[in-house]
Amino acid sequence: MINEFVKNFKMCASSTSPKISYEEFKEAYEKGEAILVDVREDYERDVVSVNFAKHIPMSELYEGHGNLDKDKMIVAMCSHKNRADIAAMFLNSNGYNAKVLNETFAGFVDKIVEDDNPIKCA
Repeated sequence: MINEFVKNFKMCASSTSPKISYEEFKEAYEKGEAILVDVREDYERDVVSVNFAKHIPMSELYEGHGNLDKDKMIVAMCSHKNRADIAAMFLNSNGYNAKVLNETFAGFVDKIVEDDNPIKCA
């Protein structure tokens, strides 16, 4: 299974995933049209996390993506967008509508903190 996962990543390596802004994500999330997926590893999430994000570490994405709703936009995030981009490419190659936040994780958290009307947790 891991070999298939690596093979899919290599096929996607030359492209990038569609991006989405904080504002676009917020609107889609609040309408119930999007899911935020945190692909950071457990030790990273232990430091700081977004309480409404579904956590599927990158190392578990190949086996764990089947739990995601293909009818919703999947928005991947990680610390610096590299893993999120790979995760979104993998998800898109498996029939999902996946995007990556324009902001890094820290930038996304800053937007939430600065927002006069922050994202409402579902």
